[in-house]
Amino acid sequence: MESTHWGSISENKVARRCVEIKLFEQLEDLAYRLKINYENQVQAYESLLTAVETLEYSQNSAINSLGQEFFDKDILFHTLPFAQYIEMFSEILDMYREEIMSKRLVMDDSFVNQQRETLITYLSYWSLQPFIDTSRIDYLIDVFKTETD
Repeated sequence: MESTHWGSISENKVARRCVEIKLFEQLEDLAYRLKINYENQVQAYESLLTAVETLEYSQNSAINSLGQEFFDKDILFHTLPFAQYIEMFSEILDMYREEIMSKRLVMDDSFVNQQRETLITYLSYWSLQPFIDTSRIDYLIDVFKTETD
């Protein structure tokens, strides 16, 4: 690590070495926890993808069996057509797809031996989830709840 970030202990080689060892251990632990977090997000994404694909298959099957006019009727929900649910789920799915793809780039880039500024940027990026619009997701969840109550 550069001496400019060490402040008053920059000249104490023993203290610096002890801190460097502990920081490296913490960095390895952090990289492992981020990997687990990433894998959990991928798993959640894949589950949502399966749900959307199932909804799309159900919609297409119903259209093929019963006809478009029957399917367009409000048979499952209060006000929204079934196709709009697929669109809303797909919107959430797209957010997470972008998030996962960009996090994969961070995961592929080694955390070890990175510059301090790069690590801070990666950690900030990870926690900010720039592709996830939480207010939009909250709104869509409220719509789902309203429609299915």
